[in-house]
Amino acid sequence: MAIRCGYTVGRTTGESSLTDQLHIYKPRKIAVEEVKKPSHRPPNPAHEKLSTKCIRVVVENFGERPVKEVIPPPQMAEITKMLPTNLNPLIGARYIFNESYWKRCCVDKYGWHNCHLHEHNLLWKQLFFEKLLQETLEDFDAVTEDPDIIYELIDAAMDYIFTLSFKQLPSHIELFEVCDMLPNLTK
Repeated sequence: MAIRCGYTVGRTTGESSLTDQLHIYKPRKIAVEEVKKPSHRPPNPAHEKLSTKCIRVVVENFGERPVKEVIPPPQMAEITKMLPTNLNPLIGARYIFNESYWKRCCVDKYGWHNCHLHEHNLLWKQLFFEKLLQETLEDFDAVTEDPDIIYELIDAAMDYIFTLSFKQLPSHIELFEVCDMLPNLTK
């Protein structure tokens, strides 16, 4: 092949070689932004682990069907971490033993300034149920409310109530019956 004026010449003078064509046309550079796939798609549920799905289902249905079976501690910790704090306290008293859950409940319901843990043997569950029973008794109206509500709460939480104090007791409910149902009551 002959070279004329910097270009190679193919078989005939009217044709240019492949290398000449490559020099004429510059390669196109693709920017990285153009190649990105859209990331705003929802996550694929098929990629979720089976254990994660089971934990999610247990959490969603815990109010109607609480877990009575023994669950390994790592999974139970994950379940209690995801449970809502507005769960029925009667169910929580019987089936939830994780202190971090009860801490969340106390802080959400009473705020940090009203959580004096040292007055309740350093247990969040005990603090929650002692304050809940105190509020329930103080706000109880014997005319419009059924006393069975109080008795159900005491029955569910009697193992966690050691101290009971009142600011007021306008309903004049029989405290003898209440105290008789609390075997651990010390004050």
